[in-house]
Amino acid sequence: MDVSYADILGLDRAEAETHQATTAGGTAVRTYLWPNRPLEIQFENDRFPFEGVFLEFPQGSDPENLLGRKDFFQRYIVQFWDAAEMMNIDTSPDYPRQAVSP
Repeated sequence: MDVSYADILGLDRAEAETHQATTAGGTAVRTYLWPNRPLEIQFENDRFPFEGVFLEFPQGSDPENLLGRKDFFQRYIVQFWDAAEMMNIDTSPDYPRQAVSP
């Protein structure tokens, strides 16, 4: 996630663990992680721990936030059908849906 979201949440960059990472395009970026500050993601009615990192995108770049394999993609199956311009997101069988109360 873009580190500006961490700023909005009031997370102090000086208190973060920082690491270097390399993007798919080969650019080196700094990543930020607050292991002692539990964060959550919400998708529809499902809330779960955010297990990703925040990163500082290079100046002038167009930030793209990616959902992570450790959190989102373990809980959901995402399907793309380009010819029909459709996308489907369904709950993984490893994370059954909770019963909806009346």
